[in-house]
Amino acid sequence: MARKARAIGWGRQRLAELFVIGATCGVASTAAVSLLSSQAVDVKRLAVIESDSASSFPNSSWRESAALRSGHRYGVRLEFHGAPADTLDWLGSLDVVLRSTDEADARPVRRFLAPFLRHVICLSASCGSGGVFAAFGDLGVLPGADEIRGDSVEVSVERSTSLVAVTRAPVRIDNFQLGATLGVTVPLNGDSGVGAVQRAGLNGRLQLSQLKGCSVVTGCKSFVLALPRVVLRVLAPHSRLFAGPFLMEGDFLLTVAQVDTNRVAIQQRTFEQAAEGYIRIEFPLIDFGGPLSLRAFRQGGFVTLRNRPPYWEQSYTGLRFGIDAVDVSGRQSYIEIAWGRSDNLNTRGRRRRSVVQLRVPSTEFVFQFVVNNGGRDNPVILSIFTPLDLKDIRDIILGKGKGAP
Repeated sequence: MARKARAIGWGRQRLAELFVIGATCGVASTAAVSLLSSQAVDVKRLAVIESDSASSFPNSSWRESAALRSGHRYGVRLEFHGAPADTLDWLGSLDVVLRSTDEADARPVRRFLAPFLRHVICLSASCGSGGVFAAFGDLGVLPGADEIRGDSVEVSVERSTSLVAVTRAPVRIDNFQLGATLGVTVPLNGDSGVGAVQRAGLNGRLQLSQLKGCSVVTGCKSFVLALPRVVLRVLAPHSRLFAGPFLMEGDFLLTVAQVDTNRVAIQQRTFEQAAEGYIRIEFPLIDFGGPLSLRAFRQGGFVTLRNRPPYWEQSYTGLRFGIDAVDVSGRQSYIEIAWGRSDNLNTRGRRRRSVVQLRVPSTEFVFQFVVNNGGRDNPVILSIFTPLDLKDIRDIILGKGKGAP
């Protein structure tokens, strides 16, 4: 038993020595003896950090972030006094939580379970029990407004149910994004023509304004708004009318579309490779106080098919019920119903187009179902794609890594 106790004691001392060696402070190894004291860890500060090159794990070369931007990679640095024998166990028991600061939606956005903090270094001349140390962790790429609500985020370090440290950082919202989409499009009810084809597109999204609107409880005094105001006060008292981003979007896609090959007889559904382009305006109607929103839109554009006349016109007006918060990334989940016309389809009159778009959580993938009703031909199309920011593509080409500031 005595031999076993000596072995355990030697193991704890060796672990403490390795901790100091990893701190790279340049002091003698005798300082390791002081790590065996029972001094408690005293947290000094917590900071969010970033780097021009996001390819490495966060370290001492990363600088503190004055403001955060969605789509960029960040880390955390926890500075603390003291180095007791159980420092490694203490660091290994800490969770890091990223929260939205919006009062109506202050849920944790991401939780990084222990062990999270590593790469410990010494910041002071003395690396004994009274020294100052820093531990680093990787927060990854900051989510967009579809996950983060409000104009700032809160990063907290927690141990079990107790709060160890917390910091808050402002978030800069991008008002413009030039992007692309890559994926596949599959017609689900085609009788002839092409099957699955590659989907590729270029798009630009501009936030023209951030409308504040009016509260259904204290504002919106207009007689015209009396009925919706009363209904919303009962069902969603935190709602605001005409609040949210006012957006303009342009999109050009290589995809598939159905062609009307015979306008007299009942035809087969024939799909062919197509190019589509449109310009769209979105106006906020109701912000329900969380990620949910109702928006109105108007879009117009064209579709052209291979070996067919130059182009057909398309135009739709409709409503979009958003499940995620709205921003310029185009990754939101939503349900959309619109009325209008697509001249490439049978029955050129008024048609109804329904769209369901679902973002896969914690991934870049998006599923989109489109159903166009109103004639003998009612095409159903499934698309699976991922939106890309052209700045990320540029950073990858230049070797900076996705998410580099």
